[in-house]
Amino acid sequence: AIMANVLELILKATDQVSGTLKNIEQAGGSTASAITSHWKEIGAASAAAAAGIEVMARKVGELNEATDKLSTISGVTSTELNEIARSVAGAGDSIGEVLDVMTSGAKQGLESGQALEQYAAFWDLVGDAAGENSAALADASVSLAGFGITAENVGDSAGAFGYILNETSLSISEFLGICAKAGPEVEGLGLSVDDMAIILDSLEASGITGRKAILAISEAAELANGDVAAFEQALGLTTGTLATAEQATGTYTTKLNDMAVAHEENLTLTQRMSSA
Repeated sequence: AIMANVLELILKATDQVSGTLKNIEQAGGSTASAITSHWKEIGAASAAAAAGIEVMARKVGELNEATDKLSTISGVTSTELNEIARSVAGAGDSIGEVLDVMTSGAKQGLESGQALEQYAAFWDLVGDAAGENSAALADASVSLAGFGITAENVGDSAGAFGYILNETSLSISEFLGICAKAGPEVEGLGLSVDDMAIILDSLEASGITGRKAILAISEAAELANGDVAAFEQALGLTTGTLATAEQATGTYTTKLNDMAVAHEENLTLTQRMSSA
């Protein structure tokens, strides 16, 4: 409705300008000559403005459509979702990206505005800290279900994420990818996302990364046959290491937040203006 009103005003203004130009030209004066001599520039500016308005209109239409679809999936009103998306989106983030994150959360079972807002805010934080697309990370996070992390308690993975970013060379998307592939292999050991962070850090220190890390975890799990102590031994970890994994990664929640704040503070003026 707002966009329709804007376009209506522009059309009326165009008609008024057209009539005014005719009057000036008929009067014959320096003003008419000045306008005529700069008509190409005026026309180019008008065309650029029209193109910009069209792009903006299309974008608003896309956002409205995404909001309405999310409303259908989640049961939360479009008005509330609109308010949440605008609230969560920071200086370097787009409303569209936030809507995509909330859609991922809704598809994973979140059904209230408050739950969707918390979910979106968390992935906004992680995305900023990691320098990655928050919507893509949210989609990939389904791989954490086998490690006790779901959309409802996704915030519990903050320590592990902070640890990964500070203590390993892995990105969060790479970490989630390894969790996706290793998850079925370690089923029955009851590992947490914190355990996985500690394991991958230890393997990396030994020069074992990527596919080799997944293979090492798989082989250790097969040898352990459900025995965590045997699993630790097979990976070269000190027995009892994983019992304190949550404590080891716990302090990194603050570091994750600090990294996100640093991202926001160092955005350029152009980025801030573009986001606005």
